[in-house]
Amino acid sequence: MRNSIQNIDVVMDKRTVSKELVKRYQLEDEVKNGCSRFVGIIYKDTDKGVNILVSLPFNYMNVKEFQSRNIKERFSNIQTILTSILKYNRTQGLVGLDDFHCSFPINAYNQVYTFYQKYGLYRENITNIKQGQNGNIDWKSTFRKSNSFINTKTNTIVYFPFYQKEKIVTNNLITECMAFVLNYTKEYFKDILQLPISAELESFGVNYSLLNNKDYVVQQLKEELSHTYKDYLRNLITNLIRFFEKLETNYSYDFSMIQFEFHNVWEHAVNEFLTNHFIGVDEDKTLFKFTNEKIEKFFFQKDSRSYDLVNANNRLEPDHYYYDKKNNVQYIFDSKYMEKLNGLNHKQLIYGILYSKGIEKTFNTLVLPGLPSINKNSVQGTKHVEVKKNLLPDSINELIVYQIKINEKFVLESFIN
Repeated sequence: MRNSIQNIDVVMDKRTVSKELVKRYQLEDEVKNGCSRFVGIIYKDTDKGVNILVSLPFNYMNVKEFQSRNIKERFSNIQTILTSILKYNRTQGLVGLDDFHCSFPINAYNQVYTFYQKYGLYRENITNIKQGQNGNIDWKSTFRKSNSFINTKTNTIVYFPFYQKEKIVTNNLITECMAFVLNYTKEYFKDILQLPISAELESFGVNYSLLNNKDYVVQQLKEELSHTYKDYLRNLITNLIRFFEKLETNYSYDFSMIQFEFHNVWEHAVNEFLTNHFIGVDEDKTLFKFTNEKIEKFFFQKDSRSYDLVNANNRLEPDHYYYDKKNNVQYIFDSKYMEKLNGLNHKQLIYGILYSKGIEKTFNTLVLPGLPSINKNSVQGTKHVEVKKNLLPDSINELIVYQIKINEKFVLESFIN
C-alpha cells in the first residue's frame, strides 16, 4: 500500500494515549482528557518508513494481546474493525459523516458501490437500425426507408428490404470510471479492508490512465452530468466526480480512517448479531444462547412507540426489540458501548413497565462489549436491577434488568461476513 512498515502502535478507545504517541501522530480531536476517543487507523509516512497507529474498539482485544500477534493476524484484526466501520457508514448514506473522517474519498466509493449493488455497472444502451428479417421487424423504419412494390397477384404493396432494431449495450466513460473506483479502492486497501470484487470487475483491472488524467476525466464527467436528468444517475456521476476530485495522485502520503462515536457501529453490529445468531435464553440458568451459524430465528429491530398523550413526540425506542408471539415472550435489548454500568438505568425500567401489558415473560437486557475470552455460544446473564415485588403493580410479576457481555470480536466478524 505504501512504504515499508516501521512501527505499529496500538491504543484502545476510551483508554489513555501517551504524550509520545500524541506528538508522533499529531493527535488533536482524536484525544480527549488524555484518552483516545476514536476507533480506526492513522498512517504517517516518514523517510524511514510508515508508522501506523491503531485505536481498537473498547474491549475488542487486550492491547498487549494484539501486539503479541504476528503481522498477518494484526492486519486481519485491523481489517475486521475497519470493514465494520465502512459497512456501518455505507448504511448511513450522508447522515453519519460528522462521526466519520477519512482522508481517502471512501464516502464517494460507498455511494458508487451502493449503485453497483443495485444496478450493476452502468452501460449505455444504443439502438442500431439495420437491414434484416430475422427477429422483430421495425415497421416504422421499414416503411420510411424501403422501396415499395406492388404485388400484381395479390394487388398489395410489398416493402423491401426489411429493417429491424438492434439494441447494443456498450461501455462508456461512466462504466470505466465506476470500474476504476471499485477496483482501485479494493487494491488500495487490500491489506486493511475486506472489499467485494466480481469477475466482471476483475476484467476491467485498474486503469491508471484515468487517475493520471483525472482533471480531464472530471471535466468530461461534469459535461455528462449537465445533460443527465435521472436522479439515480446524477447521484452516481456526482460521486464519481467527488472521488476523482479528492483522490491523490501522490501514492506516499499520510492517511487516516477514523470513527468517532463507535457506539453507533456497536449498536448496528449487535442488532445483526442478535438477528443472525441469538437462539434464546435458558431461564433456569439465565444463559443467553448463541450459534456460530447464521440462523435468523429472531428478527430484531429498533422499536418506536408513542406513550405520551400530551406530547406525541415522546417515544419509547429500545435499540433491539423482538416479540415471540408463539410463546408470548419479549426481548428488549439495549446496546451499551461501555465497560460497566454505573447506577440505575431508568430507561430500561420504563421499558419493563410500559412494555409489560399482556406479556408472559420479558428479557430486559443491556448488552456490553466483551473480550475474546468470552464464550461465543453461551453467556451468563447477571441482574443489573431487580425491583422489589411489593413496589410492583399487581399486573407485573417481576421487573428485572439483566446485563450481558458478548464477544465483541465475534460480533464484528459476524457483522462484516
